[in-house]
Amino acid sequence: MALEYRVLFATPAPVLSDFLFQLPTVATTHSSLVQEERGWSILDEKDELILSISASEKADYLDFSFGPYHYQSSWYIRFNTPNRFLAKEMFLALLKHLLVAEVSKFLAIFNGELVLLHKEADHVFLNSLSSTWEDSEALAQVSSIGYTFTEYPVV
Repeated sequence: MALEYRVLFATPAPVLSDFLFQLPTVATTHSSLVQEERGWSILDEKDELILSISASEKADYLDFSFGPYHYQSSWYIRFNTPNRFLAKEMFLALLKHLLVAEVSKFLAIFNGELVLLHKEADHVFLNSLSSTWEDSEALAQVSSIGYTFTEYPVV
């Protein structure tokens, strides 16, 4: 998995602090949330950084293979390299929680180019061109949610 991700929301994003405090993995991994100047950091039990998340309310759009995607807000997520396996687990748990939350439309991408996942209304589309979903642990995170594999090539 990459080290930098964005989650784009077609409507205003959930309040980041409220959302993070609801993440089951924060409780089960004994992680702690620390508010930073530009967002939040999730730390492990040794107080080492797992990942950091910041929110932006800047509306914009990006062009993808399926056309322009207009968004109202976004989250920027950065993994910590030494904790990348735990960061991956935390990121996938965050996506799973977003999928079951009241968020009706969002897009998860990395490096601003490759779409990992696209939720539209109540359906989830996983990009079969992303190696993310070749990992059985990653796919298990979304297995309880109806999804379709599709191709979203980088344009």
